[in-house]
Formats: sequence, C-alpha cells, structure tokens
Amino acid sequence: AGFGAASAPSGVVTLDASAGGAVNETGGAAVVADQLAVSAVNASSLTSSGNNVAVLAANLNGAGAAFSYTDADSFAVGTAGSLSGVSTNAGNVTLTALNAGDLTLAQSVSTAGFGAASAPSGVVTLDASAGGAVNETGGAAVVTNQLAVTAVNASSLTSNGNNVAVLAANLSGAGAAFSYTDSNSLTVGTVGSLSGVSTNAGNVTLTALGTGDITLAQSVSTAGFGATSAPSGIVSLDASAGGAVNETGGAAVVADQLAVTAVNASSLTSNGNNVAVLAANLSGAGAAFSYTDTDSFTVGTVGSLSGVSTNAGNLTLTALGTGDLTLAQSVSTAGLGATSASSGTVILDASAGGAVNETGGAAVVADQLAVTAVNASSLTSNGNNVAVLAANLSGAGAAFSYTDTDSVTVGTVGSLSGVSTNTGNVTLTALNAGDLTLAQSVSTAGFGAASAPSGVVTLDASAGGAVNETGGAAVVADQLAVTAVNASSLTSSGNNVAVLAANLSGAGAAFSYTDADSFTVGTAGSLSGVSTNTGNVTLTALNAGDLTLAQSVST
Repeated sequence: AGFGAASAPSGVVTLDASAGGAVNETGGAAVVADQLAVSAVNASSLTSSGNNVAVLAANLNGAGAAFSYTDADSFAVGTAGSLSGVSTNAGNVTLTALNAGDLTLAQSVSTAGFGAASAPSGVVTLDASAGGAVNETGGAAVVTNQLAVTAVNASSLTSNGNNVAVLAANLSGAGAAFSYTDSNSLTVGTVGSLSGVSTNAGNVTLTALGTGDITLAQSVSTAGFGATSAPSGIVSLDASAGGAVNETGGAAVVADQLAVTAVNASSLTSNGNNVAVLAANLSGAGAAFSYTDTDSFTVGTVGSLSGVSTNAGNLTLTALGTGDLTLAQSVSTAGLGATSASSGTVILDASAGGAVNETGGAAVVADQLAVTAVNASSLTSNGNNVAVLAANLSGAGAAFSYTDTDSVTVGTVGSLSGVSTNTGNVTLTALNAGDLTLAQSVSTAGFGAASAPSGVVTLDASAGGAVNETGGAAVVADQLAVTAVNASSLTSSGNNVAVLAANLSGAGAAFSYTDADSFTVGTAGSLSGVSTNTGNVTLTALNAGDLTLAQSVST
C-alpha cells in the first residue's frame, strides 16, 4: 500500500523462515497488507500496533515455538496464498485485535499442527478486549490444550470441531453474550491470568458434544469475575449429548437464570452458587441431580427448559442461608410432564432458614419426597404425586401442608422419618380416592416426641379414601381432625392428642381411634365431633386416661 500507509486494500505479504528460523518485528515496524502469511520454525512475534491486515495465516513447526500477532483493528484467521489457519507444534498462540477490532476465525487455530483434532499442549489466547468480538465462521475451530478469550462484544465459538481441555473467557461489554461448543469434555478453569467465564450481564452458553462432560473448576458468572450475585444473564450448561455437568473446588455459577442439561449424574453444590431461577433435565436412566444455592431460588423456566427433571434419578435441591426454595415449575423423577413416577427421590432442603413452597400448579412427581425447612411450607398442588412423604419444619409455629393427587404414605425418605413440626399445624390431603397411610409418625412436637402442647394435625382423605396407621406410627398433637370416606383406623398406642374430631362419609365405614391417655371429642379446626354414615365408632383411652365428649359422637 506504499510507504507509510496504514491500511492496504490488496496484496499478500509472505514471511518465510520455514527453513529453520523465526519471524519477528522490532522498533514499531509493521506489516500493512490485505493478507499475511507467516511460516517459521522458531518462536515468532509480530505485535506492532501498526500491523494491519485483513487475513492472517501462519505455521510454526518447531516444537513448542510460540506465535503472537497484533493487528491495529479487525482481522480474520483465514487463507493467505497456500497457507490456511494458524498452527503451531505445541507452541502458544496469541492473537490480538486493537481499536474495537473483531477477531474472526474463518480457518482453524491449532497448537497441534494443521488439521489436528486434538492437542495435548499449548495455549491459544484470542484477545479483542480493546472493543471487539471473537467469532468463528465456516467450521473453523480452536484445537489446543487451553483457550482464553477476551472481548467486549458478543462472541461465539460454536464449531463442533473445537477441542480444548480448559476454557477461560471474559466479555466486558454490557449484555454481550458468550457461547462456546467443544467436541468433547471441557473444563472451565484458569488460562494464564484469566480465570473462569464471565460476562457483564450477557448470557453464557457452554456445550460439550459427544460424551463430553462440562466441569467447572472456576466460576461462571454473568456479573463479572468474582461477583457473588447477578441481577441478569442466563447461564446454559449443556452436556445433553452424553455427558455430565459438575463443579469442583468451590467453583460456582452466578447468574439470574441457570439451565443444566446432561445425561449422566450431575452435581452443582458449591455454596457460592447464586441464581434466581433454575431449570434442569438429566436424561440418563437413574442419573441424579443436585444443586445448592447460597440463598433463595425458584425452580422455573429458563429459555426453552422448564422445571427440574430426571429419568428415575434422585433430585436434591438446597437453599442455604435464610433462602426459600420455590417451585414455580414442576420437579419430577419421571421426566418433564410426567404425572407419576415409579422410582426416584426428591429432597427439597431449606433447613438453613427458609421455606419450601409451590406456586402456579407446579408439582412434585417422584417415588419419595423429603422436605426440610424452618418456616411455614406448603406443597398443595393437585398434581403432586409421591408414594412416600417425610418432612420436618423446625421453626416455632411453622405449619406444613401437603396434597397428593392420590394415595400417599408418611414414611422414611433417606435419613428423614415421618412428618414433624415445632408446634406448627400439619395438613395432609389425599385426592381422587387416595388413601392416607401413616407408616411413620406425624407430630407437632418434633420427631420422637410423646406429647404435644399445641398444633393441629389434619388428615384428609375425604375425596374417596381412608386414613390408617401401620407399624406403630402415631399422631402426636394438641388436636387431630380426620376426614375420610372409607373405614379408617388410628389405633397406635402412641397416639397422643388432647382433642379429636372425625367424619367418615362412606356408608357403613367404621372409625377407630386409640389414645395413649386422656382425650376429648371436640372441635379440631372446622370439624366438630366424631360422625359416620352408619359405620361403627370405637374410641379408646389407655393408661388410666379419661374419654370426654365435648362434642357429639354419631353414627
């Protein structure tokens, strides 16, 4: 372009030291051309801020020889003459675009030689942090051991030929999104001085193809490196082709929304995780999913993914601090949209200080459900369907309510047995002719208590079922209300309530109740007395207990 020109519309510059040498710039010397081809054996550096080419290609074949190139503005890694892409033989590659320039890969960048599919060593640094973006086009890929990407604007490296072991990236532009796809397993880690993947409120999408896993060894954040919370931004971690998504070493996800898709068991249980909305799907048979958040979060919809679901795998969701766990979309161990599940355990844990609640028709579908919380918690969707329920609410006076679409048993789920509160009311409801069976105790005085000074237990099978106890399970509360259609029997010698009320509406359905000591037939909640529809009534007070009728008993 003539002496002193800052740009060139045409022309190819070929710098060839491939016989055994190196290519370098000194003292501000620059290359100005349309295309630049560099070939050498030894480490080569062209990092003048005056370099200005449209297309760069380079090959360094010396073992471990590094290549660096800086351009005054935008440039593409492409084909220059007979040379395509930028490749080294395990040497690091650093490409930099200045002055709002974009860095575009139209041909591959590799530290394993041209055409290689994988690289055991080498670092590729793609730097458009002066104001540009980094993107791939036409199947171009990055093949190296470690990749660092810095940019301002939205950047996408989604070629299915990308293959790196460790990724780090930072996009500083407000709302700028970052996407990266790898042909197999990928770790978010530290590359040079750059750690994790971070944006400034921009979405992050990381995808591992094949049977590749995504492992977070450093954090992924839409609020910048080191942030502990994010007001916006979506993180999508996709190993749905055959892998798993996991965190190690305290790495966390900080974003407004998080979507996780995988096949194999996946665990994101760092206490630094902080998202407002979570959605996840694990498709592998029996694959478990665990997520822990530093405070409150909601199971909801993230992009096209709703709720948290597995294929018979256990689910554990935990809110730390005083965080609440809210289900705005369903949690299922039988896949998204299922109405019943033959296996799988769901654990909803807000025991550090929060509550567990459902909104908007969201439901839990699983074989077993365990709920732990401090504050009042309500799971009363008519879509809930579990075989076994256990729950503990530790907060003074905190009430617990659960409704199931059909039969449910109060039992043991993992290390948790029965349903207990700390003087809070308990309401258990079985819909659609479902039975309510106590195989473990229900208590308003905490697990294992023999008596309760306060709290109302309501056992409701009035939609067509029965209420029964098995195996020594008991009700310990101040008041007990029982409603059912079919014959119901609560005759454990451990039952201990002060006031009993019951109604059985089915013709001829009998009702039996035994208490450890004195009790009164009275009013419990909105229910008064004990009544059946021609069914027998048997009421028993043990251990010198008195039986007092303050409300009527009627058949």
